[in-house]
Amino acid sequence: MKELDAVGWAIRLAKRLEALHALGVAHGSVSPACILASSVERTAQAYLADAKLTASNPAFQSPERILGGDLSTADDTWAVAATLYAVLTGKGPFAAANEAETRQKILAAQPPPLTSHDVGDDDLQHILDHAFARELSARTTAVATLRQALEEWHPDPSVGALLPLDDEASAAAGDALDNAPTVMRPSSAIVPKVAADDEDDERVATQKPSPPEMPPPASAEPRLASPRAMPPPAPAAPDTDDDDKIRTAERDIPKPISTDNETSGEITLEIIPAPVKPKIAAFPAPAAPGLRPRTPAVSPWLANPMPGPILAPAPRRSNLGMVLAAVLAVLVAAALTFAFMRYRIGG
Repeated sequence: MKELDAVGWAIRLAKRLEALHALGVAHGSVSPACILASSVERTAQAYLADAKLTASNPAFQSPERILGGDLSTADDTWAVAATLYAVLTGKGPFAAANEAETRQKILAAQPPPLTSHDVGDDDLQHILDHAFARELSARTTAVATLRQALEEWHPDPSVGALLPLDDEASAAAGDALDNAPTVMRPSSAIVPKVAADDEDDERVATQKPSPPEMPPPASAEPRLASPRAMPPPAPAAPDTDDDDKIRTAERDIPKPISTDNETSGEITLEIIPAPVKPKIAAFPAPAAPGLRPRTPAVSPWLANPMPGPILAPAPRRSNLGMVLAAVLAVLVAAALTFAFMRYRIGG
């Protein structure tokens, strides 16, 4: 690309970024890949790709951004100078074998001079040196300042009247740049994708939208459910279990008794209280001769018997044998102790 055209594209890019910065917005992804144009001439129609659709390239980021800083207008100004250097020379200012080396060069090295690529002059080199200064105080951080310096360097006075790049949204609305290649990339890498986009747009334009389906009109008068008489209660199943025929006082269950209001459609239930269960007395165990009779406690099972036939508890056995065995064990222990003591004293 010719030097004058390259500088003209940098001026148009700077003008577009000035409008974004005036709104308090930084692009953050400025590089040669984000400039799309119909031709390489600086007066051709072109637009700036949307930052959300353009990948950020670390080779065009400022040292502050490389160190983890946020997006800023100074970072965009650095990227404009790096883009101009790449367009003039065909290489990035900090080109390296990998991304790690590129970051190291951005933080420590200086880009090769333009004369090594046989382009530019001393004045243009001086403008780029100010744009690539390490210290912010010595660097050109305002994109408007960089644009003015490039306009003063350009021999064509009409370069100041160049229009800024359009944004991608306006181009998509009908700027006739759907098949525009990038300034820095070959057109063969872009035209197939753009052609596919054109086919999609034509397909969408030829399709007629189908009318929306209208819901059926609601009835003016809501329907009311017809009243239905309550079905009579089902008759109780006959009791066929022979064991249930045995009725005791503990298993009587109160049953509802209907009144004579059944003819009027109303049923009245009368609850009869359950009969009180009789308390069952515990049978005391027979007292052993010579011992005080023991009054046993009432068993919980006997106090609250389960439904069924009531059985009398078996009488408790006498504790006389246990008492005699305990007395005998004490006497034997005392005798053995006495014999052992005599043996020790006699020995």
